[in-house]
Amino acid sequence: MMVEIATSTRSTRTTTSTTIRSTSTIFISPITTTIITTTITTTRLPGKFGEPCDTESDCRTPFLCDKKSGVKTGVCRCPLNYDFTKTGCVGGINAECIKDSDCQRNMLCTPTSSTEIRQCECKTRYFYDYDTKRCRGDFNAPCDTNDDCLRNGVCNKSGKQSYCDCTEHYQYYVAVQKCLGDPGAVCQRDSDCIDNAECPIGSGPIQRMCSCARQYVEDNYRKCVDPCPTSTVQLKIVRHPGNCKRFVDCEHKRKDECPGKSFFSLKLQRCVPEFSQAECD
Repeated sequence: MMVEIATSTRSTRTTTSTTIRSTSTIFISPITTTIITTTITTTRLPGKFGEPCDTESDCRTPFLCDKKSGVKTGVCRCPLNYDFTKTGCVGGINAECIKDSDCQRNMLCTPTSSTEIRQCECKTRYFYDYDTKRCRGDFNAPCDTNDDCLRNGVCNKSGKQSYCDCTEHYQYYVAVQKCLGDPGAVCQRDSDCIDNAECPIGSGPIQRMCSCARQYVEDNYRKCVDPCPTSTVQLKIVRHPGNCKRFVDCEHKRKDECPGKSFFSLKLQRCVPEFSQAECD
């Protein structure tokens, strides 16, 4: 016997209420600070002439670090016997050298008795002037400029070949190898003038000129001579040659001149207001 069973199914619908909360998540990246340390290495250029130094390597070639005793910092200078010029260090007299261009103008790099050493020496017919510290041409030496010639000399360019000559009112004296000024020549020092002459200091803008010193007077050959007699029994005061107003005091070794219109009398040994021309002659 089949029994049919009726099944009644009840559907129950369940409604679920869901609350959604929106959550924003912010991701913060960590800040990384990178510190870059840059080390700047400065290379000091070798020093020029006159710049400070501690060692030889601090100076440019051919400068050397010249340090005084007890001083820490030195100064870049030229080597011994070398002088600084616009073109660099050039060798002076007796400076060791390799070639002629190492030396001053009018010098040659000359071998010495030692085959390993060469030194700067003045070329032929030139001599070293210690006042100007350079080689200067002797009288008649070939030249290019006045600076090439001896003191009180000029480079005479009147002929085919230029040569050193004495300047105006100067004469060359072989014994001393100098151009010396006659009385009246422009001068700067006593040694510029001939024997028994001096270069007195003038006043104002007047140029100094050679003049006979003390009792000496100029003769017809432009030499300074002593007019005083050698014998003590002769006159103590003599007249200046060719001049009735001027006289030489031999006793005191000086020269003087009578004032105004007065003249010197040999007989009276003094200046007198009137004087005959005949007696003066």
